[in-house]
Amino acid sequence: MLTLRLRGLEQDCLEKRTVYPVVPPRVDYEPTSLGLSLRAEGGGDSTEGK
Repeated sequence: MLTLRLRGLEQDCLEKRTVYPVVPPRVDYEPTSLGLSLRAEGGGDSTEGK
């Protein structure tokens, strides 16, 4: 579930995904400037964190 949600945010250009070629696999997600601007305007998901 989490992976699908993060991939969706990546497709919408709201999150940037960085994959590191290490073992065990490591992937980081960080908000893009668009994602940060929407978060600042209060456009986040109301169910987040529940």
